[in-house]
Amino acid sequence: MNVVAQEECPDFWEDFSRSHSDLLFHRAVWGDVLRQGYGWTPLYVWLEENGKPILGFLGGIYNVGFMRMLYASLPYGGLVGDSSRVADLVGLLGDALRDKRIHQVRLAEWGVRPELESLGFEAVELSAHRVNLAAYDEETYFKALPHSVRKNVKRSRRESLEISELTDRDEVVRVFELYANSMARNGAALKYSIGRFYAIFDVLRPLGLGTILVARHGDTIVSANALVRSDEIVHDVQLSHDHAYQHMRPTDAVMFGSIQWAMAQGCHTFDFMASPKGDDNLGRFKAKWLADDIPAATYIVTYSPLRARLWNLALRASGTRLGVWAVGVLRRVR
Repeated sequence: MNVVAQEECPDFWEDFSRSHSDLLFHRAVWGDVLRQGYGWTPLYVWLEENGKPILGFLGGIYNVGFMRMLYASLPYGGLVGDSSRVADLVGLLGDALRDKRIHQVRLAEWGVRPELESLGFEAVELSAHRVNLAAYDEETYFKALPHSVRKNVKRSRRESLEISELTDRDEVVRVFELYANSMARNGAALKYSIGRFYAIFDVLRPLGLGTILVARHGDTIVSANALVRSDEIVHDVQLSHDHAYQHMRPTDAVMFGSIQWAMAQGCHTFDFMASPKGDDNLGRFKAKWLADDIPAATYIVTYSPLRARLWNLALRASGTRLGVWAVGVLRRVR
């Protein structure tokens, strides 16, 4: 019994991951997104016994110079395989990652795995919001929405906002601009580069595993929503809008269009993704689309406490006005 960690995708990975999970974030193609979209090095890690994979995960090495984190998987996915063998994997994990110089491992789980806490992982609670689309068709879903949401969607139609899938790669720049401006307006650091949006357009869209929906007013894109797709689940990756057009309710327009897109794909779940506990405004936004709050968590094990403390200090600094500006500059030049 041993743990293997390698950057090259093993031949068995696709069959192994699909036999245990329907999440896109466990698949080899998500490794391509991590590489092209996030600038990370994909790493495939698995416990094997008698040459057979038992339990593992797909992660990305996030290298910030003094700190090398293995994040599995962004945005989540975590462990895949035989859950009864978690202790065996964790017990051998540190040695397997030593030559990769990994200072911290983060397992961002689709749900919760409390057994990891007893094995030395710190749990950071999240709120995952998901809509059960199987309970509705388009008409009954719209009728079930709060009156204020229905009113906003109707208003966007009167304003002649048109919802469509992005087909021109050159317009990805505008989508990123909306995201960057939204982060600046909220006083938040620019977490992702434009490569994240190009990866969805270039890697996932041709496979039917992702799209970028946009709301247009005339020739101007005023709102955008990036979506990726597991087998029967649509994940909402990035929603943003142009504040100058807020009176037209573009966010609600493209959000309802996203639900329609998910239904057209035959998907049974719309996943608003996990967010930090206590973000009440974001929670209310997701709840108004009839999303249920489902527990999820990121589990963290640290092999270099000093580096981890420095990283936490850097994160706090990135939340300041100067830090937000500096992160934005770095992201735009990448």
